[in-house]
Amino acid sequence: MFETVKVHGEEIEQLKKDKEYLMKGQNALFEWKKEMEKWRKQYLQLEVSST
Repeated sequence: MFETVKVHGEEIEQLKKDKEYLMKGQNALFEWKKEMEKWRKQYLQLEVSST
């Protein structure tokens, strides 16, 4: 009985960590997409100005 409670608590902690990790991952992906978009626009401007 006592063991299950302990394990259950650890499982909940792990789930919290997983969720935080997931959120960080989504934020990182969002930031990366913004960076790529900026880079792409700059590249397109270079293309236009060089021709």
